[in-house]
Amino acid sequence: MFSNLMIRTRLALAMGFLGLLMAIGAALGVTGIAFSNADQKELYSNDLASASAHGKFDFFCARGRLVLDRIAAQPDRADIASLEQHAREQFAIGDKGWQAYRALPSDGQERQLTDALEAKRIQAINGVAFPRSRPPPKNKATASSRSTAPSRRWTKSRSATRRSSSRRRPRRHRWKSRPRA
Repeated sequence: MFSNLMIRTRLALAMGFLGLLMAIGAALGVTGIAFSNADQKELYSNDLASASAHGKFDFFCARGRLVLDRIAAQPDRADIASLEQHAREQFAIGDKGWQAYRALPSDGQERQLTDALEAKRIQAINGVAFPRSRPPPKNKATASSRSTAPSRRWTKSRSATRRSSSRRRPRRHRWKSRPRA
């Protein structure tokens, strides 16, 4: 088939075929770059912003919970009111991050999950983190011993377990320790 064609014609067909391949490659490259730019725009406008806002919410809520844990560990501290105010400030900053996350565009499933989480978040903040009425401790000695000392029942059961375990035969090890020189 190609034996009847002149070399000039063969070279022209080969160059035309290579030009066609280059045009197809260029078209695929341009469409790939367009898709890449669209994905990058989506990443920076929505995904990165939502990850940043969600991270801010998570970080400041963790700081608020840490302050509340400090209050729970030592309920007879003198600066409870300032610690509670500090926890409220941390939760308020986290709430701003949450509202920024809620303002971003989202699809139906994400919106549905976010609404369910919003209801639980409000319930936790209003009911658990800052109860409306907190009963004061009876006296400082019982409040601190209740929060730090283990119960009498626990210590008795542990000591009974220790006594019964001390009657067991000692465990034998495979390797014997060598005397140090």
